[in-house]
Amino acid sequence: MQKILMQKYSTFNRSIIIFCLILSVFLLPFTSFAATLDDLEQQKNAATQKANDLKNQAASKQSNINSIAALVKKLSSDIASYQSQINTTQKNMAANEQSIIETESQIQVKQAELEMNMKKQAEAIQTMYVMGRKSTIETLIASDSFSEVMARQQYLSALSEKIESMMKEIKQLKADLEAKRDSLKQRKLELSVQKEQLVTFKATITSQKSEQDTLLNGALSEKNAILAAAKQAEKEATHLSQAIYDELRRQSESNNEIVTTGSDQGYSAYSAIHRTIDQPDEWQFLTRECVSYTAYYMNVIQKKPFHNMFPPGGDANDWPQLARQQKYSVSKNAREGAIISWKGPLFSGDRWGHVAVVEKVNSDGTIKVSEYNRIRYSYSERDNVNPGSYGEYWYIY
Repeated sequence: MQKILMQKYSTFNRSIIIFCLILSVFLLPFTSFAATLDDLEQQKNAATQKANDLKNQAASKQSNINSIAALVKKLSSDIASYQSQINTTQKNMAANEQSIIETESQIQVKQAELEMNMKKQAEAIQTMYVMGRKSTIETLIASDSFSEVMARQQYLSALSEKIESMMKEIKQLKADLEAKRDSLKQRKLELSVQKEQLVTFKATITSQKSEQDTLLNGALSEKNAILAAAKQAEKEATHLSQAIYDELRRQSESNNEIVTTGSDQGYSAYSAIHRTIDQPDEWQFLTRECVSYTAYYMNVIQKKPFHNMFPPGGDANDWPQLARQQKYSVSKNAREGAIISWKGPLFSGDRWGHVAVVEKVNSDGTIKVSEYNRIRYSYSERDNVNPGSYGEYWYIY
């Protein structure tokens, strides 16, 4: 009863845990109330952190699952081993029982032979007794000759001795068979005890496996709930990321910037890796981010060697330092074909900054840029950009 109550209590606890995981995701901030980039970024970071925490929990739970699964596998192997031993013992018991039956049959045969020989011996003794009661004259008169009388007496004597010898042999064989039967019966008892022990061991292991199966199923349910919550948090983070891009677009509109899309100047066609997201490219920057596109522009279009010297770093705000280390000029003066690096934060929580290619310098001091990931993982161009609207910046050429 206590074990049943504990199992019910454990199941109840798991249900509470799963409910709390799901509820915690739905308690994340709703994007419909986000008013600024700062709000959106904070909410996205919270959702991303939540997703990462849940993934870590799932990984930890998986480690527990692996341990339980290994134990279940071991217990299953033990159960199979015990069952194999039980089957072997049952076969041995059946063979032993058949040997007992055959031995009992052999004992009965020897007993019958013994009784038959005892009867023959009795008949020979009786004949010898009758002959012994007759006088020598009567025996000779009844016989054809003296030699016949002597031969008959010798035969009866030899027959009696032979019967006696055979009886001794039969008795010994019978005794051996009885000893064998007794040994087989003892073996039968031992095999019966052995089978009972094996059945008990198997039942114990089966009970343990059942308990571990329950734990394993519970752990799997918890892990699936955690992963579902993580997926929901990631979905929320993705939604918030899109909301950030939408807000950036509205920001551009409020700054009277002209945003267009079009060909990405061969970036995505340059290699298959450029069609993936956030994978190290040929220059050790993450693909489809602003830094990867800008590195592509310098290396492929401008034929200027430039690479990330300290991955996994190399964020946009690191570019002035990277440029100096690779003997490029870093200046406040705009120039067509230059790379512009905004230090950031462009909004609260931004720790990466942003880089873009200066396609044109306008007469009013604004610039036109081409860039990646201003629109989510995509190429775009902006004109009439006032660099100072986004904080501290540097030009690289």
